[in-house]
Amino acid sequence: MDAQGLYVLPGGVDQHTHFNFTFKTATVRGFEHSNVAIAGGRTTIVDFANQKTVKSLKESIERYNEEKAVPKARCDYGFHGVLFDPNEALFKEIDSLPDFGVPTFKLFMAYKGMPCH
Repeated sequence: MDAQGLYVLPGGVDQHTHFNFTFKTATVRGFEHSNVAIAGGRTTIVDFANQKTVKSLKESIERYNEEKAVPKARCDYGFHGVLFDPNEALFKEIDSLPDFGVPTFKLFMAYKGMPCH
C-alpha cells in the first residue's frame, strides 16, 4: 500500500469496555461487535471480566475469555478483573494475576448485595 503523503498512525487502545455486561435485565452486545472498535481506529480493547461468586478471579476470567471472547473477538483484547467476592483466597491470588495478564482490578462499592451474573 502506498502511504506517501499520508499520516500512518498506530491503532488506539480503548481501555474501558463493557462487552456482555448485564445490569438488571439488560445485557450489552458482546465481542462479536468488536469490529466497531476497529472501524473507530482501535486495535486493542480492555474489557471488564467479572468474578463469579465462589470462583477465583483467574478462573472467572479464563471462563469468560473462553466463552465470550475467543470465539468472537475481532481485535486484540485484555481484561480488567472485577472483584465481586472478596475473600482471603482472592487477596492471595491478586499478587499472581499480573503474571496471568491481568494487572488491574475494579471493586464496586455502590451495588451491595447485587448478584454477579
